Amino acid sequence: MGVRPLSCSIRFALILVCLALYTGVSHAEVIFQDTGIDLGSGTSASSCFAIAPGDIDGDGDLDVFTAQYHMTSRLWRNGTGSYTADAQTFGGESAHGAALKDFDGDGDRDLLLIFNEAQNRVYLNDGSGTFTDTWQPFGAPTDFAHALQTGDLDGDDDIDAVVGTAAANIIWLNDGAGGFSSGYTLGSGGLGVAALGDLDGDGDLDIYVQKDGALDDTVWLNDGAGDFSDSGQRLGGGAGWGGIALGDLDGDGDLDAVVTNTSLGSLVLLNQGTGALTEAGPFFGGTSLRCALGDLDRDGDLDAVVVSFDLNGTTLWLNDGSGSFSLSGPLGGPYTHAVSLGDYDADGDLDAFVAYGYQVAGAPVKLFRNLTPLAVQPTTWGGLKELFSGER
Repeated sequence: MGVRPLSCSIRFALILVCLALYTGVSHAEVIFQDTGIDLGSGTSASSCFAIAPGDIDGDGDLDVFTAQYHMTSRLWRNGTGSYTADAQTFGGESAHGAALKDFDGDGDRDLLLIFNEAQNRVYLNDGSGTFTDTWQPFGAPTDFAHALQTGDLDGDDDIDAVVGTAAANIIWLNDGAGGFSSGYTLGSGGLGVAALGDLDGDGDLDIYVQKDGALDDTVWLNDGAGDFSDSGQRLGGGAGWGGIALGDLDGDGDLDAVVTNTSLGSLVLLNQGTGALTEAGPFFGGTSLRCALGDLDRDGDLDAVVVSFDLNGTTLWLNDGSGSFSLSGPLGGPYTHAVSLGDYDADGDLDAFVAYGYQVAGAPVKLFRNLTPLAVQPTTWGGLKELFSGER
């Protein structure tokens, strides 16, 4: 009897391993690495409350703006995987939200910055990342602005804003050149956090508003011209406050919601296709503050990153495709305030910036690189041949 060459035996074993590992594979965890990059203030006296990514200088990579509290906010330029602080200064020391969007329609990203104890500011970009303050009367220091969402609310192809304040959510309409005028307030009850998305599938942006305290959350439907009506839904509730992230969690083509709350934890609300949301149940019971959605493991559905300002810190949750989440693991340490997902190293997957609170020395804003391997799922023997023979 002839002896099979060792190389053939190894090749056959590899094929068996491939069948075992790559048929219907799903990741039980995602892998993130602390890069050592820190965009924090360097002092525990100042925390970052919002992280806004965007290519501000047109070089094709994601720059970052960090909205700092008790310290001047900073713009960071991305260059070959490292970040450099820009010398420009932006407003006062009580920033709570920021957005890098093209507010004046000239093709580059401008900056909208909201403050808790100062007037909000609009800065226009000259295309190179140099910003000019428009000094327009956009809100007042007594508004105590704390949350910001942007999108085209009135269907005129420019980017408007919803600002959450101590009294209500205020809609600000853009004139197309980056000038904002107040439309009206949305509902009543202070410290509301909003999320924008087409919840009822009619082609315009609706608004989910989360209320502070014991008030219920509400959904406001857009008529397409920027006029909103209360849908009558009363959702969530609880004594805390938090945030909302909208996305298609169960793959049925409409926008669902993950709602975080410092007293209730994190809830999944599934859309029935008409904008009516029903609670699918909690998936995290900690004091969750913020949430971001993105396909962390590149399996085609939206996973979740939940931020908590307690010992839970930031946690990663993987979606099974139906809107049911399972814990993958922690991301960094405890006491976190904000998270931003983006392909910061331009390798095709989602990385994460995580901002830490004053409880952590230096209040860092750390970049975690996604190292999760892409699942390979060959379905034919030809695919196996391609994997192991080197024939491409």
